[in-house]
Amino acid sequence: MHKNGLLLAAAAVALAASAGGCSIEDTPHAPTFAADVRPIMLSRCVRCHGAGGHLHADPQSTNPAFRSAPFDGFFDRLEDDCPDAQPIQCHGLGHYTQGGGPQKQFTDFIHRVVAQAPMPPLPAPGLTTHQVDIIDLWLSLGAPP
Repeated sequence: MHKNGLLLAAAAVALAASAGGCSIEDTPHAPTFAADVRPIMLSRCVRCHGAGGHLHADPQSTNPAFRSAPFDGFFDRLEDDCPDAQPIQCHGLGHYTQGGGPQKQFTDFIHRVVAQAPMPPLPAPGLTTHQVDIIDLWLSLGAPP
């Protein structure tokens, strides 16, 4: 009887993990921008930050502050091809993730703003804990391309 209870508990844990859409097998051990982070950015960020090479307003947002285009950040690309003399509106994600200062800023941003809302702005779904974990691991490894 005790063995059946353990089997049932193990099955319940496995079912819960698969229902949540993530598992240990889904978590990359060495995430890269191209394989792991870019798909997250495409699904959650580029509707405002970078889709089609433009910064877009979010007229569907319930927060009036997001009904105009963001100030910066093309998160569909890692390359930061913004010349120093240009305004900052052309930065790729690499600008925020390469090196100590900007990387720390992006990590803080992910935890302070994105994970707690309002990014992406409502009514869009926010990042999942699994997605934040992937970004954290990617950043801790130096944000590899």
